[in-house]
Amino acid sequence: MRAHGPINGFVEQQPTTWTFTRGDDRLNISRQDVDDGTMLIVAGDGAPRSYFFREIGRLEVFQRDMETLLLKTGWSFTSFSPEKRRGRDRRGWPRKHDDRRRWWTDGARLPRQPKPKSTPASDASVAKREEAKVLSPKT
Repeated sequence: MRAHGPINGFVEQQPTTWTFTRGDDRLNISRQDVDDGTMLIVAGDGAPRSYFFREIGRLEVFQRDMETLLLKTGWSFTSFSPEKRRGRDRRGWPRKHDDRRRWWTDGARLPRQPKPKSTPASDASVAKREEAKVLSPKT
């Protein structure tokens, strides 16, 4: 049985790139396979920086932490490349802002209701009522 798909030796691999923006600033994070590991390359306004990883798991942790820091400091994830989807969009109507999330599959979540704060006075009155129930003669 023969596997279908491209033969890696004959197909040039494009580096995977994540693009983030903040205002007019743009930051590209890309991965490049090298002989003994993977390079993570961060390119923005200044000189590009590269980080070498022998283990892909460590690279993923580092990249995830970097992306979290970017998002918490005002950067927005803009795009990913190369585009892996094939063919045209099957939808009959255009997406609003090219949003791929499906609101109907997100699940309904009701907002949490804050618990009422108890005050010592209200706790004491509740305790008195409970005590009165216990002490009152049952008929």
